[in-house]
Amino acid sequence: YAYYDPVEIDPLVDIYSIHYGWHAFAYKNTAYDRKTVLNAASFPLFGMNFFQVNTTKPIINAEDIISRTRAPVSGSETMRKNDIAKLQEGVWKFRLDKKFQGLKQGWQNPKFDDSSWGSMKVPGCWDETPEYAGESCIAWYRRTFKMPASYKGDYEDGSRKFLIYGKGVAQKGTLWLNGHEVGNVKGWDTSYRFDVSELLNWGGENTIVWRVDGGLGKSENGLRFYCHLLANDMISESTPFGEKQYRQMLFTQLMRGLSGVMLWSWHTDYLRPYMPELSRSSTALRLSLCPHSGTVAAISHTFTVIPEGMGYPAQATAPRPVTSTRTARSSFRGTGRTYSTRRISSRR
Repeated sequence: YAYYDPVEIDPLVDIYSIHYGWHAFAYKNTAYDRKTVLNAASFPLFGMNFFQVNTTKPIINAEDIISRTRAPVSGSETMRKNDIAKLQEGVWKFRLDKKFQGLKQGWQNPKFDDSSWGSMKVPGCWDETPEYAGESCIAWYRRTFKMPASYKGDYEDGSRKFLIYGKGVAQKGTLWLNGHEVGNVKGWDTSYRFDVSELLNWGGENTIVWRVDGGLGKSENGLRFYCHLLANDMISESTPFGEKQYRQMLFTQLMRGLSGVMLWSWHTDYLRPYMPELSRSSTALRLSLCPHSGTVAAISHTFTVIPEGMGYPAQATAPRPVTSTRTARSSFRGTGRTYSTRRISSRR
């Protein structure tokens, strides 16, 4: 990735390729807190408007990353406050495992002596800290907490389950609770939940352990977003993108002057059902509100930008999943020429 001043390079380029992911919030029954609303509104306002007022050239969002909706800030903050183990307060015991000794020496066991270990805050990336900068290997996290006995009745009468609930283990990891392997997680943006009700030591001390594999040459390694111990009724959960979120996203980018959008998703099933109707709706909306601007002809593996006066294609391209600019062959036309994503990406 590279950053340029659009004013300086404007005479040299035909088309701008920008990279914006889209932030959508799943409010459900959660209050619309001020910080969430400001985050949702300021993103398109400042980011997209900056390009719109600094150039008259076509602008393509060539990497609009879509994952899941986000819980409102108030919901995320409530989960942090409700975390029974307070896993994001204070620090965890932490140690790199470059020689792969951890499993052999039983670092996952509750009685293991970790008094000589360092410390690490969660969430975060160990390779972005001064002490462990650039380290890409195996690392271990350990933490003890007391489980209040007052919750045991809720578990025994079946009214509640108690979960390790979180998101993001880069690059992959294994979780233990009180010496029992709970499960595995892979992916910096992967959400996870594990029912640990039967493994908890009610009224006593509990030990939670993560073994995280940073991978060879990888970066931003660690427990990335959040990790909590919650009852199932304490969770403010994100959801897959739905038709509502796609319409909101495409309408906003169209009205901010973008000429094309390529949607990127690691979960193609979320995207595929909506594309034909969204493409037709975009056509109708563009012809009604923006008769003299470029627009998205197809939102999929391939798409076309139609310059002013060239009309609109009769049929949109069927959607296909996109995983990387190395394999994508998405072309579009502007000022009578055809470009590929490979060439555009090199101009960022």
